Amino acid sequence: MALSSDALTTSEDVISRLEDDIDDVLATMIEAGIEEISDEARDFGSPSWNARSVPKKVGRMCASAVAIWIRNPASNTMSRADDESLSWSADPDGGKPHFTQDDRERIAKIGTPYMPAVSTVQVSAWETDPQVLARYGIYSPTTPGVHPFLCGG
Repeated sequence: MALSSDALTTSEDVISRLEDDIDDVLATMIEAGIEEISDEARDFGSPSWNARSVPKKVGRMCASAVAIWIRNPASNTMSRADDESLSWSADPDGGKPHFTQDDRERIAKIGTPYMPAVSTVQVSAWETDPQVLARYGIYSPTTPGVHPFLCGG
């Protein structure tokens, strides 16, 4: 299975984060995980990211998420005491590579570095007479005949 051009990280990046030797089964899992996590990164970040345009930090986050999944595919939590061990999975995203909530927020900030806002604010000159504005369509000081920038008229 070859990685598509939409993959945001490489198999080599994931393998460099693993301590184990990689066999064919793990290599296939890594490639599938990269495809899955790349789609998730685009969902939280920018849909236009591809292998060439993705920020390096996001690519590294993708590789780390896949490596964590390869180490623990079922997302089990282990508790060990003396000679007993207990394992459970409370993660709704278990069974597939995924980002933590903090990672999702970071990717969203990287994908939308600024939040453009458009707003309308009504502005009027200080001590503007609304009747003069309504009658003449211009802003005018409250006292007729007084120049707005000169004292005393």
